[in-house]
Amino acid sequence: MTTKSVQWRRGTTSEHAIFTGLEGEITVDTDKETVRVHDGTKAGGYPLAREDLSNVSDANFATRGLALADMTNIASEDIAARGIAKTDLSNLVTTAIATEVKKGVLQLATTSEAQAGIETSKAITPATLKASLSSIEGLPNGYINALTLSLSTDADHDITVSPGEAKSADKTTSMILSSALTKKLDATWVAGSDTGGMPAPLTAQPSTTYHVFILCDPTTKQIDAGFDTDLNATNLLNVSGSYSKHRYIGSVLTDTNSNIIPFIMKGKSEKLDIFYTTEQEDLNTTTNPNTWTSLQLTVPHGIEVLPYTHMSAFQDIAYNSTTYFKSKHIAGEGLILKAQESQGEYIALSDHSLLTDINGQIEYKTVPENTGYLPLVKLKTMGYTLYR
Repeated sequence: MTTKSVQWRRGTTSEHAIFTGLEGEITVDTDKETVRVHDGTKAGGYPLAREDLSNVSDANFATRGLALADMTNIASEDIAARGIAKTDLSNLVTTAIATEVKKGVLQLATTSEAQAGIETSKAITPATLKASLSSIEGLPNGYINALTLSLSTDADHDITVSPGEAKSADKTTSMILSSALTKKLDATWVAGSDTGGMPAPLTAQPSTTYHVFILCDPTTKQIDAGFDTDLNATNLLNVSGSYSKHRYIGSVLTDTNSNIIPFIMKGKSEKLDIFYTTEQEDLNTTTNPNTWTSLQLTVPHGIEVLPYTHMSAFQDIAYNSTTYFKSKHIAGEGLILKAQESQGEYIALSDHSLLTDINGQIEYKTVPENTGYLPLVKLKTMGYTLYR
């Protein structure tokens, strides 16, 4: 077959820049490897785009509203103006994002913003969530486990705290005691185990409540403990230096000789049961009031507890009487203890729990059938339940 070749006029891009072709003339740009169409007036004519657009500059795409896949040929402000966001939203300002909810545009919170928990208009990724949670002190607010109390070698004055964990009272610090710690009620506070636990100027006094606290240095995480008459550990924190974090873990009471009343503590979490090894007689009288009267129990002061009590009444003649016990928090008659002529035997109620007030008190009264013949009423405190 006979073939013929047609070869158009051609030149480089720079040569075309100074060449004005005839109207309707076609030339070939040998640099851009494309065709130029001329109109007889414009130097260089009009170059045509190749199929793969490789000869079209990014700037020309942008001026015609066309974007490359990575949008690198379009200015950030132009993208934002058209409601288009980059993958990382870096071309959008905060105020613009806040108004673009309907268009599905979200701004991501930083890790510090997620930790602060104040920002309300930003989204959070799983990675940021994980980073935020990992930075939070490990134990949840209010947490306490173990850290129970027991009598030590010098049972009159020394208390041992069992290993355990707790969140500080101000909810900022996880406190972990890895080994048992012993503190002395009759010696001035010094850091360390088997050392003094009483903050100056306090000293062990008779018939007094001493609250026990675990202490923590928030920088070193070192743990200690001590006693205080104040539920906020004010005196203890004044002398404990860098041990600035605290948590209440229990209480001890002293007898008339300033010795710790012996006890056994059961429980591991917020609720603890304390049992005295010897019952504490808090009432033994025939001089019974006929109106509500406060009754002091052998339980801690400063907190409300549920005491374990054994109550009894004895009437040795043929007149009945009724004795009532109740919490100061309630109205009404409370627990009823009836004493009758019963051949010299006690009629008793046992192990009833009445919520005390912060002074360790409940109320009682006796209503006799004959005011000249009152029963013998006794109450013994066997222990109590507290919540810490």
